Amino acid sequence: MAGASKVRSNGGPASDQNGGDMNNAALWGLVIAVFVACFVEMVEATTIVMAMGFTRDWRSTILGAIAALGALAVFTVAAGYALATWLEPAVLKLVIGTLLLIFGLQWLRKAIYRSSGRKAVHDEDRIYRDEVEAAMASGKVRPGLDMFAFTVSFKGVFLEGLGLSDADKEKIYRGNAEKLLKIESNVTA
Repeated sequence: MAGASKVRSNGGPASDQNGGDMNNAALWGLVIAVFVACFVEMVEATTIVMAMGFTRDWRSTILGAIAALGALAVFTVAAGYALATWLEPAVLKLVIGTLLLIFGLQWLRKAIYRSSGRKAVHDEDRIYRDEVEAAMASGKVRPGLDMFAFTVSFKGVFLEGLGLSDADKEKIYRGNAEKLLKIESNVTA
């Protein structure tokens, strides 16, 4: 019948092409969890971008963030294409499920440590102050592209977009910040 909604033979809700429920609670749970996780990463990246913009140069900071978003888009397309074409669907489901389980257990462990007081709560104000101090310590802003602001905002957005662990991000930030400070001081000398 035209215009009639699809109903399963058992009287249940309509199903999609793969036979699953279109109003699947697990799907909505996944969508909400991914949205919240992406929102948290976006807040962290925004903190870094704002710290660089307010203390250094907005033009260089915004250019760094846009370049990082472009690099993330290219990385996502390349990784998605590779995963979709080189792996069988069953293997892909196994790999993604395993990765989700690993990341989920890491986040659960961190949440338990934070709620029990064994790990400090993520403090965006402290992160902002640290970024501002690093920006001020790197010297004065000169006309043109401020490489310090560009690089810090690029790495902040790119690494938050990848969702690396805090320890990995800290290693990358500290090692490269020291190199950047040396480059900045060599340029001024």
